[in-house]
Amino acid sequence: MELFIVSIASLLAGFVDAIVGGGGLILVPALFAVFPTTHPATLFGINKGASVWGTAVATRQYARRVDLRWAALLPAAAAGFAGSLAGAWLVTIISPGFLRKALPFVLLAVLAYTLVKKTWAATTRRVLAAVPKR
Repeated sequence: MELFIVSIASLLAGFVDAIVGGGGLILVPALFAVFPTTHPATLFGINKGASVWGTAVATRQYARRVDLRWAALLPAAAAGFAGSLAGAWLVTIISPGFLRKALPFVLLAVLAYTLVKKTWAATTRRVLAAVPKR
């Protein structure tokens, strides 16, 4: 039954992520609910694995159709990778009990930020427009 629930949550998270992003907001709580005794670092790693594969496939499809500005993307990817490493390390040193208690509040904060900052995409477009094409 656990595998079925996580599979359905993964399917829904992938669907949402493909349309608007934020599939982790669905999969992370599902993982924490289904596997309550598993260390949070493991659950976050499972979620990150799913998101990396989804992003890789989407990037490949997008790169086939659009001329990407690699001058802007490569530094951003490097910063994202460094942030992921730092976050993975941080999760291993924070108390699992604290993470389980803080997770609902963090997810609510991300939801609130997402709903309030609806103009983020327009701001990003202006910043990327300033980066010269190759």
